[in-house]
Amino acid sequence: MPRPTPMPLIRPAATKVLRLPAVLRGVFAVYAEAHVEMGAPVAIGGSPRARLQRFRLRARFLGDLVAALPHGLRWLGSGDPLARSRVRQALGLGRLRQAPMIRAEQLAPAARGDRWTPGITLILPVFNARGLLAQCLDRIAAHTDLDWHLIVVEDASTDATLRPWLRDRLALMGARATLIEHASNQGFVASANRGLAAALARPGPGDGRGPCILINSDALVPPGWASRLVAPLQDALVASVTPLSNAAALMSVPVMGGEATADLPVLAAVDAALSGLDPAGAVAEMPTGVGFCMALSRDWLERAPGFDTRFGRGYGEEVDWCQRTRAMGGRHLLSGAVMVAHMGGESFGAAEKVQRIAESAAILSRRYPDFDTRVQRALADDPAVALRLAAGLAQTGADTPVPVYLAHALGGGAEHWLRDQIAGQPYAVVLRLGGQSRCQIEFSTPWGVTCGRTDDLDLVSRLLEFTPRRRLILSSLVGDADPAGILDWLVVRAGQGDRLEAVIHDHYPISPSFTLLDGSGAYRGLPDTASTDPAHLFRRHDGRVMGLAEWQGAWGRFLSGCDHVTCFSEDGRDKMVAAHPQVAGLIRVVPHLVPPFPPQPAPAQPAIARGRGEIVLGVPGNILAHKGAAVVAALARSGAPGLRLVVCGTLDPLAGRMAGVTVTGRYDRADLADLARLRGITHWLVPSVWPETFSFTTHETLATGLPVLALDLGAQGAAVRSAPNGIAVPHVPGGDHAAAILAALGFGPA
Repeated sequence: MPRPTPMPLIRPAATKVLRLPAVLRGVFAVYAEAHVEMGAPVAIGGSPRARLQRFRLRARFLGDLVAALPHGLRWLGSGDPLARSRVRQALGLGRLRQAPMIRAEQLAPAARGDRWTPGITLILPVFNARGLLAQCLDRIAAHTDLDWHLIVVEDASTDATLRPWLRDRLALMGARATLIEHASNQGFVASANRGLAAALARPGPGDGRGPCILINSDALVPPGWASRLVAPLQDALVASVTPLSNAAALMSVPVMGGEATADLPVLAAVDAALSGLDPAGAVAEMPTGVGFCMALSRDWLERAPGFDTRFGRGYGEEVDWCQRTRAMGGRHLLSGAVMVAHMGGESFGAAEKVQRIAESAAILSRRYPDFDTRVQRALADDPAVALRLAAGLAQTGADTPVPVYLAHALGGGAEHWLRDQIAGQPYAVVLRLGGQSRCQIEFSTPWGVTCGRTDDLDLVSRLLEFTPRRRLILSSLVGDADPAGILDWLVVRAGQGDRLEAVIHDHYPISPSFTLLDGSGAYRGLPDTASTDPAHLFRRHDGRVMGLAEWQGAWGRFLSGCDHVTCFSEDGRDKMVAAHPQVAGLIRVVPHLVPPFPPQPAPAQPAIARGRGEIVLGVPGNILAHKGAAVVAALARSGAPGLRLVVCGTLDPLAGRMAGVTVTGRYDRADLADLARLRGITHWLVPSVWPETFSFTTHETLATGLPVLALDLGAQGAAVRSAPNGIAVPHVPGGDHAAAILAALGFGPA
């Protein structure tokens, strides 16, 4: 049969223009689905509300489309996967979820000078929990750095020993303490109100107008806590301030809404780190305060004196008070300058706690219908993410350096490796590059992940200083607007004591073309450092173009400062040594571990062409330009009899629709063998046209037992050459890859 005519992936311009309206309609459908606001589905029909909503969504789409246009033109012209990723990010369709912006002003250091030192009144309701109460009282007495008076309301505890003990304990405090005793149990709200009324009825310490602090007996305060907590109350509009804590709903660290373990030495270290922040600036406005330890403005207490007794024994009363004062113009702040340990409610059992929270939530929803929406907005947009990240990073401890990975957002094998690394660490930081902002910080903990984003590398450095020890691991810089700037930043970090490592998932240290493909889309070996091919040049953010020699020089300075450099194949190592011989001694080869598949049936025989049966060629993965989309297109149009193609994954939309090609969509790697049986696949093809540093798909397809074809270059070529069911297809730079694959399958003259 005649040799197939090679077909370029990118069709002529006229064809692309004709397809553009259909492509835009499809993109808008995905965009609309991704951008519908929570609780407000896209209205259908012809109502005015529906038309207005569609108009707003289309206007937003057009604005984002304009921002994506430069990257879109590059993608249409070259099929560059990085350009495609940037289009997705500009349209809000990228792999990175929308993370809140990190506010630099929240991390400003405390200014020198006198702090506000008002007298404060503490109100402490008590019911049982004598063990924690003793610690609470000891810490108040030892750590309160303002003139203070304590009002304790003992609510007829069932522990008969508690009240006599408490009388003796408070007697040691002398005039600093007042004890109020209830004859019968009245509940937390009534106890808090009794204490607040007593505080308002008597002059406070100092000038008598100082704040009141409602504190639970399971709240353990750190040294110097009080002056930092009340500092924001100097603003007359601030009604309440709540500190960060390990378990305090919206004020929780390291994950908002979570409950972390209360390890007192760890929390003490966190507070010590936060104590250097400006207490007036390290704040964020929240929908409500949290009553476990809440500083209250005396002026606002006089305007709204006390909590609603409908909340009975507790939960929700402080939320109600905050909503009432908010309606009058009061603000409620989180303080990131102080960390108070919350040991958990011992006064109530778990079942009763759940019931009371549910009952309180129902009351609050009826009274304040917009409250839940504001809470959800706070959860999504976290106005305190900078403070939460700082506090979370400070709790990592000094025993083991915290791994800080620099990674892209393109997915693939590098992402699989990264997920595996994070899964084995109690704490890990990912500096994700190439998203909506220059850097997205993802802090992984046993309690969840906290994310924030910024364009400021100095701010990233400021946050990392909250960790006692760090090791910075460069996984990939693909996607960053100025990789050379990141490399310089890493060299500076090394000079300040951070350990550096590099992991080579692609060829970015060799060329800005991380696939090593040239401007024509072909691999022609390592490029010469004098190359003027645009694919091997890089335009920096200031417009200046870096040549290949300058590019490799920037990488060489970074690599020379690393403890070690990890490659995943011998071929990848050889290419790195050729470009950077000075770091040959630092390189180690550690192949990825590929999960084993269960035993598979005997492989099909490879030579079944020439009329002896049908070949069903499975093509696994996300098949973009560098992954061989043009090869798949050429095979589909070859007219080879008895050849069918099944793309087990996705196919570059620029390749267009092709007869005889089935695209299944994304799959789970563990299901690959079952997918082959279901689709009747007889052979696998890994059509990648660049020398991969490691190929998961090649190893995974080889493990199914079926014959696997791949071009004989890079790690994929080495893998098929060494496997009994592998078929290495000769690679000729710029050659007809589809014809070579058909020849390997037995198509051609009899």
